[in-house]
Amino acid sequence: MVLPLVISAGLKGQVSMRAGLWENTVTASGQTVTRNSCITPEQEQQTKGTVDSMRASTEKSLAKS
Repeated sequence: MVLPLVISAGLKGQVSMRAGLWENTVTASGQTVTRNSCITPEQEQQTKGTVDSMRASTEKSLAKS
């Protein structure tokens, strides 16, 4: 009975980003791709907001590019 409580508690937690250099590796269809990205302190703060504020920030960033 304890296991479901531990799992459900973990699922409700929010993933937070930290500023810095990140490396992501994805393998699909037998091919591996590695990409580096830099998360700025400003981007880190944006991930700590509400879903609506994150959506607005993402749309603003996409409009710039």
